[in-house]
Amino acid sequence: MNRRTFLRQILPAANNKPIPETTTSLAIWQPSKDNPWDSSAANYLYNRMGFGANYTELGAAVAMSPHDIIKNLLDDSLLGSAKIPPPPDYSDQWLTVQPYTGTDDNQYHAQYDRYQNAKLDLQGSWMQLMTSPDAQFREKLAFFWSNHFVIGSEKMYYPHIIYKYIDYLRRNAWGNFKQIVKDITIDPAMLVYLDGIWNISSNINENYAREVMELFTMGRVDVNGNANYTQDDIRAVARALNGWRYHTDVLTPEIMPPYFANYYFDFTTKTTPFGAAAKVYGLDTASKYALFGVDLEKIEADIIELMFQMRSSQIAHHIVEKIYAYFVYADTMGTAAQTVISELADTFIQSNWDMKTVLLQLFQSEHFFDLTHRASSIKSPVEFTLAALRKLNIAVNTFQCCTLRLICSDMDQNILQPPNVKGWAGYRTWVNSTTLPKRNYDIIRNLVINGWIDGRGINPHNGQVFDGIAWQDSDVLKWASQFPDYQADYLSFVTELAVFLLPLEIGTDVITQIATDNGPAHFYEWGSLPSDQTAGIVRKLVFAITQLAEFELQ
Repeated sequence: MNRRTFLRQILPAANNKPIPETTTSLAIWQPSKDNPWDSSAANYLYNRMGFGANYTELGAAVAMSPHDIIKNLLDDSLLGSAKIPPPPDYSDQWLTVQPYTGTDDNQYHAQYDRYQNAKLDLQGSWMQLMTSPDAQFREKLAFFWSNHFVIGSEKMYYPHIIYKYIDYLRRNAWGNFKQIVKDITIDPAMLVYLDGIWNISSNINENYAREVMELFTMGRVDVNGNANYTQDDIRAVARALNGWRYHTDVLTPEIMPPYFANYYFDFTTKTTPFGAAAKVYGLDTASKYALFGVDLEKIEADIIELMFQMRSSQIAHHIVEKIYAYFVYADTMGTAAQTVISELADTFIQSNWDMKTVLLQLFQSEHFFDLTHRASSIKSPVEFTLAALRKLNIAVNTFQCCTLRLICSDMDQNILQPPNVKGWAGYRTWVNSTTLPKRNYDIIRNLVINGWIDGRGINPHNGQVFDGIAWQDSDVLKWASQFPDYQADYLSFVTELAVFLLPLEIGTDVITQIATDNGPAHFYEWGSLPSDQTAGIVRKLVFAITQLAEFELQ
């Protein structure tokens, strides 16, 4: 089923009009009468490049140029140390404390508990940071990369390497992709997750070698269906990556840095990956991280450099297609989509794998802002949850986000713990008969109607459940007062709510029905109601609007 058929099925009858085929290109978008830069376009931009925007942020955005906003979201200063957030609370109990390696069971189990608690803190603190308006795209892109260069936190004993992994993705969110692949290859979290620490010359482990080609760079086949690599290539790449480990007893200046154990590497066997000349392939970084300064000169070429040299077009197309599927539309097989992907892939190669160049070209394009892409993506549980909070101006702390993390896990998205190395499939897999009720009840009904989400799980720092989340009547009334027609015209106010909360315009008949079903007996009574009745009506209006199919989309 394509996007147009899907949307025609889920949208109200008033909006069941055929959506024209996309014909737009990567030319820089110029707002027009038919496709203006307005709150709807700004809402779309912040949904795709972040986790939604509140009413004030959208108002400020409309007053700016969309291209200035995009450049601000991609400001390189956001990747520098001055803008990188500190480690989460309680990190002084583990991040800078030398790991215990003795034989005392009590001390070992106490450390294990601290490390498990630290993983929860990392999950909660990252979700909390995603709600911040200061670095929306940085965190969204880091989250995207975590579903590309997949790790599973449950396989990690040391939370240090999980923190290091998140910190790296954040600092390099729109950096050089080839360098990212080189760094991720020897990242401690990846060495653990895909068994690189067990890959030695006498016992080749192919897990990472296979995934770095199939998932992380070139894909299994090219655009014509030809295989991009063979089993011999996997074996050769695995051999080139023998001998990498990481220090567990070094915390500064680099947290648990990798090292190259020369004695686990075969310096004699030449291989021919991708049909290249026979050489001893390894990693250039071996000289920086080697335990010993012996035999390093026998490594004749870098295996990652070779991959990017021999399979550049395949890598560029595979990565750009994945970016397009996530940030524009999941179905990448249309003619216009393939044209855009092909042009972006050329840009990727010509820019020497600079992510920022590609992202700016995409997000500033008329193709990205094409109206057919509005509401063509289904929000993931994390996107759905955080966007709802941002829309309703609900600030959350780390321990409230630990509650949200558990709720998102119930909806099949446990942050830092994808189901497998392929990550979350996304799109239509997010909504099914099990997860949809949880989205509508655990988050929306509890928060909007009941005004309270119960704390979930146990907070290891105080032995109580993690913090609950409130939306009190006073919060509701303050939030509603933002809208110009809140105290003026009731039906206009309901219209403003729908425009703000939904990614698509809905028919006036639907708005009138919502206003009638959930409002006062007579619309003219609206301005004279006591505050508790007003708050109750606003809650019911917000709930009714968020139950529409459009609210699931972005």
